[in-house]
Amino acid sequence: MRPMDLVRVRRGMEHLNVMGIPKTPEREALIEEAIAAIHEDGATALVKPIGIKNYGGFGDQRFDGRGRPRHGHVVFRIERRRESEDVELGTDHIYLLECVRDAKPVKVRRKRSGKEIVASANLLRGIEELDRQLEEYQRLQAWALRLEVGSHLEAVVS
Repeated sequence: MRPMDLVRVRRGMEHLNVMGIPKTPEREALIEEAIAAIHEDGATALVKPIGIKNYGGFGDQRFDGRGRPRHGHVVFRIERRRESEDVELGTDHIYLLECVRDAKPVKVRRKRSGKEIVASANLLRGIEELDRQLEEYQRLQAWALRLEVGSHLEAVVS
């Protein structure tokens, strides 16, 4: 395996939204179905969202379409962003789905208790948070670079 190409992932995220974590075979199969649909015809692929719902102990069940299911709740969904319905999906979108499929949970240590737990993170949510923090860092850096600070040596000499 190679490191993830965040540029390609971000390009895929411009047009696709993937909600949830693909931790079951049904959810992984949904990703494979979406990849096949993009291969077949990127112009019409995923015009109608595809997803998985969970309903009171019955496990993962297929749920396609926008909105909410009558029973249960959506736990995994792949859909085009509303403003991207006319865009032809291609290799960057397939790459994004492959990254979501292949992202594995990691072990992390809790700060207070020191216990090690398995954290399964939503890859896209993590990247969005990373981008948000990067923008905040750049904003603060620009602010700091505009500050004018006099030297303490100038004050002593004059």
